[in-house]
Amino acid sequence: MNAYDRALFRRALLAIAVLLVLAAGIVVTTDEATSTLSTRAARLAALTPLVTAAALLGVAAHARMRGELRALDALGAAPWRSLRGVEGAGALAAVASIVVLVVPSTDATSLLPAVRPLVDWTFAVDGSRAFAAGLVVHANGALEVTRAVSAPASLRHATWAAIACVAPIACVVPSWASTPMTPRLRVASGLTAAFCAVLALHLVAAARIPAALAVTAAMPLALSLWRSRR
Repeated sequence: MNAYDRALFRRALLAIAVLLVLAAGIVVTTDEATSTLSTRAARLAALTPLVTAAALLGVAAHARMRGELRALDALGAAPWRSLRGVEGAGALAAVASIVVLVVPSTDATSLLPAVRPLVDWTFAVDGSRAFAAGLVVHANGALEVTRAVSAPASLRHATWAAIACVAPIACVVPSWASTPMTPRLRVASGLTAAFCAVLALHLVAAARIPAALAVTAAMPLALSLWRSRR
């Protein structure tokens, strides 16, 4: 990266950080009272691609307004090469969002809109006891505290579903935002990807599609990127 790339990288990273702070404030103030830090972290990670896209597009528009990109175009640089610093900042934000979702303490179940019991009970075939995370209730009423050795299956399922949906979008957004395209294509592909992401998470939560199919939410962004760079 040259000096200009590094300058754009710093600008874009600062813009992403500012918008993430604003997004975190909105998430905290609008969440239900029962939300935890783990669920809020997952929601903020899911919003990171949207925040990143807004920040990168803003920095790119500012550089274009100042004439910086026109100067690079006159020197023969490819339009998307001129914004390599912006793309690098977006890639860093993408990696950070994926890492947050992968962390075991992050609860991604809030991203799958489904009604779930506060305690998920499993009953023995003979009815002699009931199991929950860290607790066993025997038929005579005796309680036994056990050690939860692994995360609940629903939590692991939600984590992988969220990664399958968010990670491809987060990885495509930096290139998508730094590539010139018509406003109509930009808006259409962005709104379609957002709709597909919400729809995919709802369908996974309702067990209508496997979690792996959530990767298709990034297709509108990828197709518009391919068309613009063709």
